[in-house]
Amino acid sequence: MTKSSRDLIWDSLKEVALADGILSKDEQELMATIVMDLEKYNEMLQRALEDDLIDVKEEKELFEGRMRIMEKAYSKAREDMIITDDEKQLLKEICRVVRDLH
Repeated sequence: MTKSSRDLIWDSLKEVALADGILSKDEQELMATIVMDLEKYNEMLQRALEDDLIDVKEEKELFEGRMRIMEKAYSKAREDMIITDDEKQLLKEICRVVRDLH
């Protein structure tokens, strides 16, 4: 059985979060938020691909969706007014994952 893209993204984020051997509550919440947002993005992408063509409007919507994911990740990370080094690394990985999306 192959892993879903959701599982691969979760594993990627978890690997970064566990680099220090600790998965904090803040890291868990940030990861859960992002995975849910990525699932919504994937649904949007699937709708755009229904006709096997992504038009200009759909491309704009997908771009805006990716930007919202990154903005929400940053907002979630700074909810407590502190962005730890671990959260910074996680944010970098989130940006990498989002950049690699369609």
